[in-house]
Amino acid sequence: MILLEWRLAIHEGMTPDSGPAGAAFFMMTGMHAFHVFTGLILLIIVMINGRRGLYDEKSYPVEAAAVYWHFVDVVWIFLFPLLS
Repeated sequence: MILLEWRLAIHEGMTPDSGPAGAAFFMMTGMHAFHVFTGLILLIIVMINGRRGLYDEKSYPVEAAAVYWHFVDVVWIFLFPLLS
């Protein structure tokens, strides 16, 4: 999805070096994509380890992955209106 948006922006003339707006757009969406990808990896690891029975109901990795994922969600709630 992010690559589609980047390709469209570049096609319309907005690049990271086209000015402050382009730099901010690519930096913010790129950092968000990085954090989403990292969160997905963490959730997959937690899921695999959970299926192996490595966690109990008070397991820290499960809680940490959930909090991280919600952090990414909350950031996007504020970031999206800035980019729209």
